Amino acid sequence: MYKDDAYFKYIYIVVQNPIAHNRSQWLYYLIQESLLFQGNKLCILKCSMRENIIKEKHSGGLSGHFGQDKTFAQVNAFYYWPKMHNDVKGFVEKCMICQYAKGRSQNIGLNQPLPIRDRPWDVVSMDFVLGSPETQRGNDYVYVVVDRFSKMAQFIGCKNTSDATHIANLFFLEIVILHGLPVSIVSDRDIKFVGNFGGLFGRK
Repeated sequence: MYKDDAYFKYIYIVVQNPIAHNRSQWLYYLIQESLLFQGNKLCILKCSMRENIIKEKHSGGLSGHFGQDKTFAQVNAFYYWPKMHNDVKGFVEKCMICQYAKGRSQNIGLNQPLPIRDRPWDVVSMDFVLGSPETQRGNDYVYVVVDRFSKMAQFIGCKNTSDATHIANLFFLEIVILHGLPVSIVSDRDIKFVGNFGGLFGRK
């Protein structure tokens, strides 16, 4: 189908026949098992698959309805097509869950410092490190929990498909059992934390 795509058809022909065409400007493209790649990124034709990929990276698994920049970073890490950023922006702006949960108002006030606790593991922050290579156990995300008093960090392997319940179980097994239940948790207020995980701990 690449030969019928308005953007990729010429690139596909050139890469297939490098001797007959000047390939100097297409050096980063290659074909493997009839699939076109730009470096290590799979080239996606202009079809419904583009929207499906954006949807998966935006709201599938642990994505939790990322904003435009994080969603674009996730899509751009594995796939390529022209004007991808515009497609991601349009999809996120039309996401009804994002509009309902996050609203249109923005916090434009000054940043306020978080209170400093006097004991370790009273206040923790947590986030995910994305785009990690898959381990032998199939983990491709790193769940990071940091004690804001001692700056000690724990790195917990998890999967893109892990839901909020699984992450909550990991938190109890890896953090609460070792250090006790924290007084408050600081996160980026991802919709999964606010809607599900945060409800277990008081949404702080």
